[in-house]
Amino acid sequence: MNKNIFTGIIILIIVAVAFFVKPADATDHEWYPNDLAYVTHVCSIADPLIDSATLYKDPTPENLEQADTMFMEAMKTKMCVYNSTAFLVRLIQKVAIIDNLYNIDGYDGQVWTATTVGENGMVYRIYVGMLKKEFASKTDMNYQGINL
Repeated sequence: MNKNIFTGIIILIIVAVAFFVKPADATDHEWYPNDLAYVTHVCSIADPLIDSATLYKDPTPENLEQADTMFMEAMKTKMCVYNSTAFLVRLIQKVAIIDNLYNIDGYDGQVWTATTVGENGMVYRIYVGMLKKEFASKTDMNYQGINL
């Protein structure tokens, strides 16, 4: 094969790959469908997450107390569950954005539908609250936490 043709093919392949591959962007702090994340709370419905986050937008002592009470009630009724070792979830679809939690510009919350796999092997569809990646705690994705 002619050296110029071979070089041209290699350059064409490199250009094609570069065109279709999204480069890693250190400033991209967004979550996307199919991203994996660790969370400590999951809910069977979105309401407790949205309602408490909405109260956190105006962080008066009364609103913070009401949000905490509301979320604790959701935990007591098992609408939401907590796992100190974290649930591994796959994000499916963003259902709500709550801007400026605690009245802090850019400190935004999101509510997502997600899936997680229980210890019994069943896949559960749940709701999770997420912060932008820049504010989320960092957890090793090789972590062997417990799911539902």
